[in-house]
Amino acid sequence: MNASFTVLLVDDDEDECLIIERVVQESWANCQLICARSREEMYTYLNGPGPRPVLILMDANIPPYSGYEFIQELRAEKRFRSIQILVLTGSSMLDQVDDYYAVGANAYMVKPVSFQEYKYLLSQVRSFWLDVAVQPHRQNNNL
Repeated sequence: MNASFTVLLVDDDEDECLIIERVVQESWANCQLICARSREEMYTYLNGPGPRPVLILMDANIPPYSGYEFIQELRAEKRFRSIQILVLTGSSMLDQVDDYYAVGANAYMVKPVSFQEYKYLLSQVRSFWLDVAVQPHRQNNNL
């Protein structure tokens, strides 16, 4: 993907946002990363005039909600169904993987513990989801 694109990061942990932002700035050319730290901030962005994200990176747990609930809400609205949603979890307990896929997550990944591991994970995300996979064509935010 050579054109500019937007990625929405939904994570209540400021440190996680800063790490991901740094990786994206260093190695994802033409990317605008938007950090939303709550359900409300996510919907404010998605319902606003800004560019529609091609990808949502979502923490699995943003109290008082779970990423599971966020995905159910997003997938219930037709205009958000084609946005790719990748869940990041800080837990190695993977007992909810099937549930996340059942409600519409496109990927479920364990958060790395080091900056180098983040660089590797996000390079793989970029390579597949943004360079290899063909994204739905979007004229505007109403699709």
